[in-house]
Amino acid sequence: MNDSATPSGALANPKGYKFPGGKYTIAHWENFLLTDCTTSAQLPDKLVHPVALFHVPILGSGVNIAKLFEVCGAEGPGSVGLDGYDWEYFNNLRIDIEYDVQGSIIHWENHVDENGVGYDAMKFQIELRDGNTLAARITNSWRFRRGGYKQALVAKNADEATAQPLATFPEFHVDGVSAERMKTMAAILRDPYRVHWDREATTEMGLKGRVINQGPLNLSYIVNSIHSFAGPGSVRRLTVAFHRPVFDDDVLVAGGEVLSTADGATALKFFNQATQAFEFDSSQTFNEPGNYALRSAIETAVIELINKGERNGLWKFKESALPVLPKSDVETIVKEK
Repeated sequence: MNDSATPSGALANPKGYKFPGGKYTIAHWENFLLTDCTTSAQLPDKLVHPVALFHVPILGSGVNIAKLFEVCGAEGPGSVGLDGYDWEYFNNLRIDIEYDVQGSIIHWENHVDENGVGYDAMKFQIELRDGNTLAARITNSWRFRRGGYKQALVAKNADEATAQPLATFPEFHVDGVSAERMKTMAAILRDPYRVHWDREATTEMGLKGRVINQGPLNLSYIVNSIHSFAGPGSVRRLTVAFHRPVFDDDVLVAGGEVLSTADGATALKFFNQATQAFEFDSSQTFNEPGNYALRSAIETAVIELINKGERNGLWKFKESALPVLPKSDVETIVKEK
């Protein structure tokens, strides 16, 4: 860290800047609103939606997004980009548990992109512990563009995966990205970045007033697709590269392909309405073998189909209607019908 600068302002070289650290407990209301922003159903067993690993580590470590922008000298709307995430889940996060949170900036390097625009590449790493047990670790990569950045917001095509898929994930559809959910997400994240909620800021950037969806929300659609395949609590690591922004009212389809089941590794593609990949995500799920995850996904789909039929009046259960049927009852009810 540059000794000539102080933590209250921009540092010439923030590498080594240590966050104050602290404690963080994820409240029910917070997780409820966060999960609602992802358009997913609420998760069972007090499970926290995996995309909470964006804001919980930052806030728990005693900083916030505004402070990171200040320390790294962000220049204005459009000057900050997300290069990628590497999130490791050693245990599932749950509400009402107090986590100890510590972190620091571990990398800072000057670069020039393909358009000749200078930027500083920054990485910070934060760990969450439940007592002495490491619960999660994040390594986030951001870039801070320097001058000329307003015309540098150019979409880049994602690299295509070359391996042949073994199976395909169920698609997760977003029929129009909601600007209102972006505002709620900004409040949850304590995110002052105007491009997510201020149409005047994006108009100044030449984006015709369309606001930009948060990276964690883009990632959440992929996570929701994973959950529909392998179940809640299945994600153990996410590594993500961002290639282009998502705007309000964009129609999205998130899906994935299983490339390997030896260790549960999967590779996912994220598509927009024109089926052009704009994000490529690599994810690992370790707690379920591939064949069990597939069976679980099929059972879940059958259960939902039976419940939907009951709700639509196509049949009735013997006893009072149940919101969710035990998996052991599926075969019996199908046969009786």
